[in-house]
Amino acid sequence: MRRSQINSIYLEAKSCFENHGWELPPNPRWDITDFGLGDFGRFGLVLINLAEEPEYCEKLMYARRGQTTPMHTHARKKEDIICRHGELTLELWAAHPEKTERGGAFSLRINGEPRALRSGSASRFMPESGLHSRPGFTTPSGRQERTASSAKSPPPMTTQMTISL
Repeated sequence: MRRSQINSIYLEAKSCFENHGWELPPNPRWDITDFGLGDFGRFGLVLINLAEEPEYCEKLMYARRGQTTPMHTHARKKEDIICRHGELTLELWAAHPEKTERGGAFSLRINGEPRALRSGSASRFMPESGLHSRPGFTTPSGRQERTASSAKSPPPMTTQMTISL
């Protein structure tokens, strides 16, 4: 991505946060990515890293209408994904799509309540709704982390995210 494009996207995201009254901490770390795909308009995401711990991360994310985040997994981290504005659609999987059958049953906490889901299904989130993931859940951050699996670990899940504003 060109510096001018990154600067423009930064100002666009910053304006969105300010327009909605979302205060950012002093000197937050910004990540603006096209996931190496060279097409920010289709595959882009802006992340403001608020907390980064081995077992948990907190990020404020901004995406344009129709942008998609590639599927990936956090093997060790818990993550809350909350839609604050617009509409968020997540394609959820019980395990990596190459390793699980579409339609397989699994559960996940959505809006604080356990919900039965099917692998490959799309879940839509409106403002102030979201999900709580467990380690192994594939989320829209752009990085894949790997660890050795244990018999006691829950199965990993995967998501693909699409945003509509």
